[in-house]
Amino acid sequence: MNDESTLRKEILGIIESNLLQGNKNINDFSNKLKEKILSKIHITDLIKLIEGILPEKQIFFLRHAQAQHNVNKGINSKKIYDSGLTEEGINQTEEILALLRKLDITFDIIYISPLKRALQTFYYIEKYFKNKNNKCEYFITDLIREALTDRDKNKGMNLKQLKEFILYNKINVNLNFITKEFWWVDSGNFEENPQPEIRKLFKMRIRIFLLWIIFRFEKNILLISHSKVNRLLNNNVKVKNSQMIQLKFENLLKNCVKFFKKELELENKKI
Repeated sequence: MNDESTLRKEILGIIESNLLQGNKNINDFSNKLKEKILSKIHITDLIKLIEGILPEKQIFFLRHAQAQHNVNKGINSKKIYDSGLTEEGINQTEEILALLRKLDITFDIIYISPLKRALQTFYYIEKYFKNKNNKCEYFITDLIREALTDRDKNKGMNLKQLKEFILYNKINVNLNFITKEFWWVDSGNFEENPQPEIRKLFKMRIRIFLLWIIFRFEKNILLISHSKVNRLLNNNVKVKNSQMIQLKFENLLKNCVKFFKKELELENKKI
C-alpha cells in the first residue's frame, strides 16, 4: 500500500474531481466514485483507513434556527418557498453565538446547506468566526441540503439566485463545489422532475459528503444543515432548531460502512 498520507490525497483527489464534474444521476455518480476509489485501495483497507482518520476529527452539527415552515405546519408550510428564518429564529442565532463564545470553539472549515434558512443562520453567526480571526473556510454544498420533497420549502434557489443572495448579503463563502450537474441544485430542473428524492438516494448523497470531509485534512468541522441530515448522520437522534451537537465516531463509521455495503458483502463471499 502507498504511504497513508499520499493515498489519502489520491482518494481526496478522486472525490473532489468527481464532485466538480458532477452527474445528474446520483446513483451513477456513486457507483463511478466507488469504482475509482477501489481501484486505488482494497475495500477492507479502505475501511481501516477511515477508522484511522475519524478519531482525528471533531465534527459538529448545527441545525438551522427556526424557519417559517417550522411554525406554519400543515398545508401552509407546503406553500412557503425556500423557507427563511422567523423573528424567533433570528433571536435564536444570538443564543448560538452565546454558546460558541462559551465553548470558545474554532473550526477549520464550515459546510453550509444552500437553503435559505441555513444560509441565514450562518449570516447571523458569521461575526463570531470573523472575530476568532482564524483561517476558517466556508463552503456551500448542496450535498447537505434537506431531502427534496414536493414542498416548496425544500426546493431552494437555483444557482443564479444563490449567487445573487450571497453577493447581496456579503457572505464570504466558497461555491466551487456547487454544480449544475447535480439536478437538485436548480429548482427549474426540480419543476421538470417533481418526484420527491427517494430515501435511498438521499442517504447516498449524504454519505458521499461524509466520505469527502473525512478524506479532507481539516480536523475541526461544522455542518450547518437540516433535521433529516442530522438524523441520518447521528443514528436517528433528533435535534431542535439552533441546537448544536458533536457527531459520534461510531455513527459516522457506520454510515461509511453502509455506503460500501455491497462491496463489503461481495468481499465477504470470497472469504
